[in-house]
Amino acid sequence: IANEHDLALELARIYQLRGGVHFLRGETAACIDANKVALQYAETTGSPEIMAQTLSGVGDAEYARGRLISAHRYYDQCVDICREQDLVQTLSANLVIRGFAARWQNKIAQAQRDFEEALSLAEETGQSRAEMISLLAGECLAEWGNLDYGERLLKRCLTLTRRLGARSFEGRVLTELGRVAYTRGYSEVAEKLVQEAVDTLRDGRMAFTGVRALGVMALVTRSSDRRRAALSEGEQLLRGDSVSHKCLHFYSDAMETCLHTGQWDEVDRYAQALEDYTCAEPLPRSDLFIARGRALAAFGRGNRDEAAMRELQCLRDEVKHVGLEVAILALDKALSSESS
Repeated sequence: IANEHDLALELARIYQLRGGVHFLRGETAACIDANKVALQYAETTGSPEIMAQTLSGVGDAEYARGRLISAHRYYDQCVDICREQDLVQTLSANLVIRGFAARWQNKIAQAQRDFEEALSLAEETGQSRAEMISLLAGECLAEWGNLDYGERLLKRCLTLTRRLGARSFEGRVLTELGRVAYTRGYSEVAEKLVQEAVDTLRDGRMAFTGVRALGVMALVTRSSDRRRAALSEGEQLLRGDSVSHKCLHFYSDAMETCLHTGQWDEVDRYAQALEDYTCAEPLPRSDLFIARGRALAAFGRGNRDEAAMRELQCLRDEVKHVGLEVAILALDKALSSESS
């Protein structure tokens, strides 16, 4: 009907919604196509609100295929329009997603500002869904070393996901709470939380965020059989219709898992897979984990010459500088073992 009557506003909205469905189903190419069409229609409408929403949709599409720098640019444009036009609801949701995009560029201070403003706006306006997404920032805060505050936000988020019936987000939050428990040294609790996440996502939601949960399961489990099964299933999902940017997390967790188990060749394989995935638009955070994984694998094989140790020290300095506290421990252990 919209095509028949040349209703640009309605067509922009229809294609934007269609893109959102493709995003949740892990159909990345279709997501991009739908959102690009939505943007073309939006540019002819003269509606700032529709323009902001479609820019957000294109940002989501770029995010879905791992182009986080491109996504950040679309979110920037969206946020600018929202501020100019006082579109508070759209602003809140997009600030937090822009913060996640900034995280992958190691722009931690910017990400924290976006998270704080997004959560404040969501609370002030009573937007439950925007608040839920904002509270997901707890995973980043925990990664940056603020475990207590990050865990509090994630627990609030879990309560909200259950009230809203947002099962995909519930699975994601359980996964990140499991990661926090693992970081604290509570391996049994961590495994139970991540298993609950996987069970939650089995009901048709594995394509959206299941890959991420499987990567964390491989990392936290004490069972070698379960570890192998999680890694195998995660890679299988990535070959199908899954939200492809989840491999950014999965390959990093897979590298970490294999570092712990001394599978140095597998560390290199996952590092190469992550490098191949991001080659069109390299991401500073991923590049840092790739270099760290390869350097620690080389150390594990016995490469302890001056150049190798200097590289480990440089990586340790960079990890500390950008605030990735969770990535420091293994580097410190390697450096201290050699000096002793």
